[in-house]
Amino acid sequence: VVPYALVDGVLFKRDVNGVLLRCIGTNQIHRVLEEFHGGSAGGHFAPRVIALKIMRAGYYWPKIFSDCYAWIKRCKNCAFFTGKERLAALPLHPISVDQPFMQWGLDFIGVINPNSSQGHKWILTATDYFTKWTEAVALKEANESSILDFYEGIATRFGIPATIISDNALAFIGSKVTEWAVKNGIYLSTSSNYYPQGNGQAESTNKNLLRIIKRTLDENQRSWHTKLKSALWADRITPKRSTGNSPFKLVYGREAIFPMSLELPTLELMKQLELLEFGPMEVRYAELMELQEIRNQASQAMEKDQALIKKTFDRKAKDRSFQVGDLVLKWDADREKPGRHSKFDAIWSGPYMDIKCKDNNAFQWSSLDGDELQIL
Repeated sequence: VVPYALVDGVLFKRDVNGVLLRCIGTNQIHRVLEEFHGGSAGGHFAPRVIALKIMRAGYYWPKIFSDCYAWIKRCKNCAFFTGKERLAALPLHPISVDQPFMQWGLDFIGVINPNSSQGHKWILTATDYFTKWTEAVALKEANESSILDFYEGIATRFGIPATIISDNALAFIGSKVTEWAVKNGIYLSTSSNYYPQGNGQAESTNKNLLRIIKRTLDENQRSWHTKLKSALWADRITPKRSTGNSPFKLVYGREAIFPMSLELPTLELMKQLELLEFGPMEVRYAELMELQEIRNQASQAMEKDQALIKKTFDRKAKDRSFQVGDLVLKWDADREKPGRHSKFDAIWSGPYMDIKCKDNNAFQWSSLDGDELQIL
């Protein structure tokens, strides 16, 4: 079958079903794409859909699919309104830490509905990246003063950390908090709302605590604040997959003693009680000597676990490289939150100009007028 035919001097292409499609010249492609993508026959659909629509309408040219892709890639409306889920995730860059209480990840849970009977709306959580030890407090307001008080509580109980990781909410990086951090030599690291994996430890903690509280609440859901301490205890004494140990053991060098253990002593507890008769100092010294070995093993286990997670995650990930001077759009997380903006607002803002490329897919941008500096 001849693939092409001339009809009244016009060239047609025969498709697989034998239907003749009018061949479009290079000077007509722009007009056809404009009409079938954004015109009255359009709808701003995906490239393949537009190409098939054009052919169903009876038109054809050799590079129709690639031209549709290139056209839609340049469409401003599609760029501003495309869903974030269409972007491949960036490769993971695991955070390495080998000492307890040197790096904490902080995050808020909330606004919690219902509020507690005492008016609490939030839970502020902090997790040590090495031991996975978690601290948390119920709050009525998620403000800078509450966070600063929480920071000071951690510092006075566990020592001054080297790094505190949070999202870039103003309460976490306000002037008072920043001044306190600088004074104490603490680096405040922010994970962007647009790439929350940067504070994955805090996200994991939040899910854990919520799961425990949900399953221990009675019918009075507003009593959730009374379950927070027991939820923290349950989390601290539970072995973590990443370390192979409970946070309690990595902090204190031994497993916690449960109320039931006193009634029904385990072999380990019986040995401890027997050894204590001969000298508690010697027993504690032996525990502390063993603790360093336990922590070394936990560090190795975390490295293996992170490598496995990265390998699995990166199968669907894709690096996105930018050069200084590139123009980009930024996903606006707030615009997808219910009630914050009109349903018809674009979820992307910009364009912004790349002015500095950093490591691990981090970039520094400025608005085109140069007034606003943003880090993503």
